[in-house]
Amino acid sequence: MYRYRWFTSGVVYDMANYDVRWEGDGTKEYLGHSLWVNEDEMNKPGRQVVYTYGVYAYLLGRDTSSAMNPFICEISQEESYKVVQDERDYTYGFNTTDSEKVPQGPRFLIQPRSIVVVGKAIAATFECVAYGNPQPDYRITKIANNGSVYDVSSATDYRYTLTNGKLSIQSPDEIYDAGTYYCTAENQIGTVRSDYLSMRFGSLGEFSNVDRAPVTAYAFQFAVIDCLPPTYTPAVSYQWYKDDKQFVRPDLHSYIFISRNGKLYFSEVSTADRGNYRCIVKLTSNNGAAIGTDQPPSRTSLPTLLDVQNAVLDLQSQIVSRKQCSCLLKRKAAEQC
Repeated sequence: MYRYRWFTSGVVYDMANYDVRWEGDGTKEYLGHSLWVNEDEMNKPGRQVVYTYGVYAYLLGRDTSSAMNPFICEISQEESYKVVQDERDYTYGFNTTDSEKVPQGPRFLIQPRSIVVVGKAIAATFECVAYGNPQPDYRITKIANNGSVYDVSSATDYRYTLTNGKLSIQSPDEIYDAGTYYCTAENQIGTVRSDYLSMRFGSLGEFSNVDRAPVTAYAFQFAVIDCLPPTYTPAVSYQWYKDDKQFVRPDLHSYIFISRNGKLYFSEVSTADRGNYRCIVKLTSNNGAAIGTDQPPSRTSLPTLLDVQNAVLDLQSQIVSRKQCSCLLKRKAAEQC
């Protein structure tokens, strides 16, 4: 790791006699050989005393006043209480108790949020809010899908309206408006940049209109019903409905589970689970993006029959079948004899 050489207020007047004076308070001090890193540092050109790292610890060295080094801030012991303050904010060092009069660089109070535009939207908006003194100015920058970067405003497209940190896009179009954006707030004190946000365009297709094959399961065994969702962008949520009467509630039935890809799982079915099941998908976002509508589109599938057969009857039929098979084999063996 690189270690800095720190300027002090010390100036060498006579190195032969270890004569160093601290310009911070004007005192003169005898700095013996043990306080310096080595002979080379003691005899370097330049009169400025620096604080630098030796073999095991920081000691003194020399450097020219033109060297690009950071400074150590010095203060007299009598006044050191002035810098001992546990909590400091942007008002520290200003002779005023009115925080509104203290200059302050901008900081974001509200970060812009990614958005998913759905259908033929009238408008799409996102907003960033920053505080500063003086009040900051805003810029919205777009990183297009082709990699180009440019500021957006009504000057670049008449559909854009930038009011403080709020950008409104009339009749958003995927070809022209999809991409990544960020907000910049700036005043005379400083500049800050917001988080990135993405503008995407969502869509949801239709379920197939082909009748679905029934799913047969035996009581006390597992079963799976596939949702077979339509095409979508960027994401959907899933729900299931039974017999057009009630929603399936995995939170109330521990043996039922809806997977991330929409499949409906039963760890152990019973005859009470027999019925017609419909899968419902609703367009949603991912990564915390907002959906640009109060009513996201949804689709409902055709019903899938879950036919639960009685396991006891099935076992009896298997026993009968095995007996018939055994008799048939014995009969054929007797005929051969």
